[in-house]
Amino acid sequence: MWYVYKKTDPDLLYEVRYVGYTENPRKRFIQHLSDINEDSLKGEWLRSLSVCGKVPCMFIIEEVRTLEEAREREMYWINFYLELHMPLVNADLPRSGMKLPNGYMHGARNYIKKLPPKDENIQAQIKLLYAQGLPMREISKAVGLYGSNYKKFQVVCRELGISTLGK
Repeated sequence: MWYVYKKTDPDLLYEVRYVGYTENPRKRFIQHLSDINEDSLKGEWLRSLSVCGKVPCMFIIEEVRTLEEAREREMYWINFYLELHMPLVNADLPRSGMKLPNGYMHGARNYIKKLPPKDENIQAQIKLLYAQGLPMREISKAVGLYGSNYKKFQVVCRELGISTLGK
């Protein structure tokens, strides 16, 4: 089993800083703590937490069966959080001022075409974004259910007990 995970600041749980995948979340969490000495954005972020006596929080986003699926889903979630303007510190992400080909986001390891969400993850994404207080219009765009797909978005929200009116 493979796990796709996100890391956050313990005081800003809604702000995703890192997305990755692993077979062993506990071991990977410990490995990340040793990255504090890296000369990278991730190392800088970890040092800023350490100075305050904090460590990042790690949350499993989803479980998949194969390494290939884990890589694909990591790329999906990186793109998902980039579109929400989360300050990711993954090593190979574009930095301010970089231009990307139209329709592409920079994912882990190379340029990738944006991946569509898996249906079973749409509900989880909507719940997460709703809990973060995003407007419904922004949520529908983030999960790819806007325009001609907005009716599906309304149906999913209704199933979750979330009103699409207001906010």
